Amino acid sequence: GYLGKNEIVDILAPPGVLGLVLDSPDDGWPVIHAVKRESVIADQVTIGNRLMSIDGTDVRNHTSFHLSTLLNEPSRGKKKV
Repeated sequence: GYLGKNEIVDILAPPGVLGLVLDSPDDGWPVIHAVKRESVIADQVTIGNRLMSIDGTDVRNHTSFHLSTLLNEPSRGKKKV
């Protein structure tokens, strides 16, 4: 799920590349830094949203590189973010 304006929103993302660029700020919660035009979830996320979990796993303090690897694994099915 990601943290919107004081709310948590769950997105069921399809398999494959999501087209998100993530940043890992010092406060520990990854942030959506950019959304690519071809993103399949572009209409569900906004720059600045915080990524809280992937498939129920807390992603606080994970590097943006590690998260991108997790989100873009071709072998993964649908992902709950």
